[in-house]
Amino acid sequence: QDNWATSGSQRWFLPDAFHITQQGTVFFIDELTEWDGSASTYLGSITIVKGVYDESIGELEYTIQSIDVPVNSEDGINDIEIAFAPDGQTGYISILTNLEETLPYTSYHPVLFKTTDGGETWTPDPIEVQLGGVGGLTAIQEHLTDEYLEAYFDPEPVPPRDEIAYYIGYYQDLLVDAWGNPHIAGTVMLADLEEGTIATGGGFIANFHIWSPDGGETWDSFKLATLNQFSAEIGDVVQYNRPQISASWDGSIVFFSWLDSDIEDAEDNSRPDIYFREFLPYMGENGTHGEEVINVTQFSAAMWTANWATMPYYVFTEDMGDNTVKCTIPWVYQKLDNLDPTIPVQFYYIPDFEKTYAITGTSEIGSEAVASVSQNYPNPFSKETQITISLVKASEVKLAVFNITGQLVLSEDMGYRNAGSFNTKISADELPTGVYFYTVEAGSQKVTHKMIVQ
Repeated sequence: QDNWATSGSQRWFLPDAFHITQQGTVFFIDELTEWDGSASTYLGSITIVKGVYDESIGELEYTIQSIDVPVNSEDGINDIEIAFAPDGQTGYISILTNLEETLPYTSYHPVLFKTTDGGETWTPDPIEVQLGGVGGLTAIQEHLTDEYLEAYFDPEPVPPRDEIAYYIGYYQDLLVDAWGNPHIAGTVMLADLEEGTIATGGGFIANFHIWSPDGGETWDSFKLATLNQFSAEIGDVVQYNRPQISASWDGSIVFFSWLDSDIEDAEDNSRPDIYFREFLPYMGENGTHGEEVINVTQFSAAMWTANWATMPYYVFTEDMGDNTVKCTIPWVYQKLDNLDPTIPVQFYYIPDFEKTYAITGTSEIGSEAVASVSQNYPNPFSKETQITISLVKASEVKLAVFNITGQLVLSEDMGYRNAGSFNTKISADELPTGVYFYTVEAGSQKVTHKMIVQ
């Protein structure tokens, strides 16, 4: 356990975002605020803490850096998330906020920062996802019927669809797939920018998948489901729809879940079920979503009681052979039969929701076999280091290490490997101190990274 105490002008709250990479690197993020004894003031940046395990002392060694986030003075930060691809190198931070220079017809929206070196550095300029207006996300602007828009704007006429403002509230989730592309889940609703209000009624709100197929250059969106209820006050806390994203261990399949109370007499989201849908990034021109929304808890012990349901970042993935994987998606939830805070919390586990996918052998994947090859960890190293290899299709895999002059100094035929992720280690026993390059070859692909032996 590591305790981070408030000291000086840095006020540490519970971290807004937390992530552990497959390589074991820890990240958490907090807003930089100043505490005057009764209230906190946002100071214009976020603090990123990176923890790397030091075997010599048996503890995490932390480094701290900050990123300026010029939030609009009339707004705040609703939520922050951080996530990495399976290789531990490409990662994103997503912040739900408005910047000083606002986007047209867009209220709180994702503002992202990107790293490609395992969180050592982050892009200085934010990547903003515009929701409404010309250049915004088409699926968001078209998801409401004319009847719903007429009811919302009555008695005023309905404006053109690209002149209607949208908002994501109040939470999001973030995931980075095998190809280093970001995926965001959130609840989208109409916003009145002049009045500062949002439409949260049933039918007006929807759970959306927002993603970039090209590393943050362009963005697309897809409505996962129209929602019946938005929130519920349960004791002293509020439960929202809890949009969640998970992935298979190799990051090639993306899963979504959320809470909704689809009961005729429900007045809020206090009687929720868990709903599920998937996304296969490698199928079709821009990925393919599952055809149906599945009620995970229908007719189960969790029916209408799956409060605060949570999915993990990665699900259990089992190679079934013949280029097929079985994914077991678990959830943890609470039954709030009693709101007495002195009674221990009782968690319940859903262990048996399974889906099977053929992730190879499709024409859409093409000839590429490698999803990602991680940077070695630790790096530099003196004894041994580990790399993670993720395949989207089964292939023969070879590893080669070259010195700085291009001479082959180590090679390993790793044999035929099925789709998925696996780890391999490189020993420094026969490698003098210096700079090396390791190359992973699978199918027609070769991926090379630099490593240092010290």
